[in-house]
Amino acid sequence: QDIHEQYVHRLGNLTLLGDEYNKECTNSTFDVKKEIYKQSNIDLTKDLLVYEDWNEYKIRDRQSDLADKAMKIWKV
Repeated sequence: QDIHEQYVHRLGNLTLLGDEYNKECTNSTFDVKKEIYKQSNIDLTKDLLVYEDWNEYKIRDRQSDLADKAMKIWKV
């Protein structure tokens, strides 16, 4: 529970979804969410399909990857 609260709103745990998919994903397991992510037209969301499971380590790794991508895009 403590880990969930610590990581649930971190950037690495968030992805882009349309409203119709977002409602389906709320409080679902990662396996259920992956089925919804497959329907996405957003590459950033489809990138999540490579993960077997989802935990704080994966969230931290993804957050780091997203930060690296942002640095390249905006050349900070």
